[in-house]
Amino acid sequence: MRIDLTVTRDDFGPALDRGAWADIAARAGKDVEVEADGSVSFATEAGVVGWARTRVASSEGSASATVSAEGDFPYFGWLFRPIIIHQTRKSLRHLLDVGIAVREGRDPPPGPKSIPWLPDTVWTSDQVRSVASATVALAIVAFCASLIGTATNAFTESFGMTDSELALLLGITRIGTLVALVGAWLADRAGRRRVLLTSLVALVILTVLSGLAPDAAWFGGLQVLARGFVNVAGPVAAIIVIEESPERVRASTLAIVFLGGALGGVLANLFLPTLDIGPEAWRGMFLAAALILVLIPHLAGRLPETRRFAELVARKARTGRISEVVDIAYRRRFAIIAASAFLLNFAAAPTSQLTLRYLQNERDFSGSEVLLLRAVTTAAPGLIAVLVGGVMAETRGRIVVVRAGLFVAAIADFLFFTTGAPWLWIFTAVGAVGGGFAAPAYGAVSNELFPTEVRGTAQAGALATAVAGSILGLLFVGLLRGPIGSIGTAIALTDIAPLVVVLFLYGRLPESRGRDLDDISPTEV
Repeated sequence: MRIDLTVTRDDFGPALDRGAWADIAARAGKDVEVEADGSVSFATEAGVVGWARTRVASSEGSASATVSAEGDFPYFGWLFRPIIIHQTRKSLRHLLDVGIAVREGRDPPPGPKSIPWLPDTVWTSDQVRSVASATVALAIVAFCASLIGTATNAFTESFGMTDSELALLLGITRIGTLVALVGAWLADRAGRRRVLLTSLVALVILTVLSGLAPDAAWFGGLQVLARGFVNVAGPVAAIIVIEESPERVRASTLAIVFLGGALGGVLANLFLPTLDIGPEAWRGMFLAAALILVLIPHLAGRLPETRRFAELVARKARTGRISEVVDIAYRRRFAIIAASAFLLNFAAAPTSQLTLRYLQNERDFSGSEVLLLRAVTTAAPGLIAVLVGGVMAETRGRIVVVRAGLFVAAIADFLFFTTGAPWLWIFTAVGAVGGGFAAPAYGAVSNELFPTEVRGTAQAGALATAVAGSILGLLFVGLLRGPIGSIGTAIALTDIAPLVVVLFLYGRLPESRGRDLDDISPTEV
């Protein structure tokens, strides 16, 4: 991505000499160079576009400031380009305002404010490529992972399953954590890049094969493996974002990445109206994943290994030691995060996997009506909540943001399943806000509190408890559905678990806001 931008002031007044511009540059810590035409230029930091050179020329009555910047911004450069141009134009105008103030002997005006959710931070090209590629990887994961929830009712009827059999099947798919445990550990041994790319290929192939499954047994077996690779690729992509983001903007960056990744889930939901075509239409949703295979080679060419892990490899350091995760320095953190993962997924799994069936069977929603509900109540509110949550995690702290967001999400989820229209529309939106608000801070904390050499291994351990919580949550709902008579009421009861996390567990973790990774969790190798 290249940017060439010029801002001109016709009311600049008398021209400034090189000495004046040198004073301006010195205040910014830059060295001035005199160009052949008498203008001056100096290198400037250009945020996510990598590098820039600003050239300033002034004559009697007018002055102009020009910036030339270039950097590699794969996949999302088109989206951020207008924002970057807007911020750059404000910076050039400020530069000329500073020139006028220096000439007149006044204090320079304050600099332009950065966008809260897009901090004015300098990125290297490798950092931009890594984070952008990890975002695409998360979108692929979200698409494949969302299909089973989107098509729950369709494949249940296609295979002639009862609610209890469905809950059992969805619980069994969580056994794929055995794949995830090994994969996450391998991210500390073989590298983040290799494990992520391998997991994506396996996930896409298994998703396509699921669309061809002849019966529930085959479908369940394929989804066991697919779920395992979802639980590998997602956490490893998040690790890449945490390790490659500039210090002090990790949570806000993770918020933007989560939004990009969520596009995969949105794409899966767009298939909902096709379910009204016929009883076997759900298979087309899974087969469509084959198109992703075309993207993965391009992704591989853009994704470097993280700098932190590469440095460990260069030092021939031992990585992936389980004993380090549970030693005296980190055992308390690990115990709290693992217990929290268990309880949160005890509630999250039934909600994510069985909400569609609840809406269609107990609330008589069609596929198109479910799509409308999700589009109206979760898209915009969730987007805003994630961005605000990322900013608040950087300014107010991770722990308070997680606790507040989870509390709101749990209460809203309970009310969603225990009230009717129009309240379920309102509580869907409130729940999306609470969950989105907490997501960036929760993802940051889970990765920041462990050193680079065991970051993946710690995630594997927490993942094991998370999957155990998912399995038990689904089985809990399956067992209670009959006696209670409502799958919605059974799901609502699981929301007690997140409240335990909010009230008794998460407040015991150390705050990581504003601290370097090596300070939060220093390497021990």
